[in-house]
Amino acid sequence: MFKKLLISNAVFLSIFFSGQIEFESFNIEDGLAQNTVYEILQDSRGYLWLSTQGGLDRFNGYEFINYEHDDGDSTSTPEGWIWSISEDSDGIIWLGTTNGNFGWFDPYSEVGHSIGLYEKHPTINRPKQTTKRVFIRTTLLL
Repeated sequence: MFKKLLISNAVFLSIFFSGQIEFESFNIEDGLAQNTVYEILQDSRGYLWLSTQGGLDRFNGYEFINYEHDDGDSTSTPEGWIWSISEDSDGIIWLGTTNGNFGWFDPYSEVGHSIGLYEKHPTINRPKQTTKRVFIRTTLLL
């Protein structure tokens, strides 16, 4: 009974609000780094962050800014397709990639960094491709 009530309410609301909801789609021609978007995060300042095959994109409602990995720049985003994104309490954007890399991006200074987990711990096997979104969070107690 509950399921039927839920479905009927959803149908009613979708019909009632159908003329009031607008959707807009974006692609590469609009400034998106790639047409494939894995995850979208709205940060504490209201920006939309999109994880793509082409890196990390920030959307302010008008235009996209692309942040890509650069092998010669240690302050760029992690290497690999950005698969997952999360914001911590300080506003830092944490990134996970399909190559098993992870790192962070500071939206205030527009500086990122990869965390060298595999270089510092060679006994940890790097996954060829991550299929699940996993973040490691630790708390430092002083």
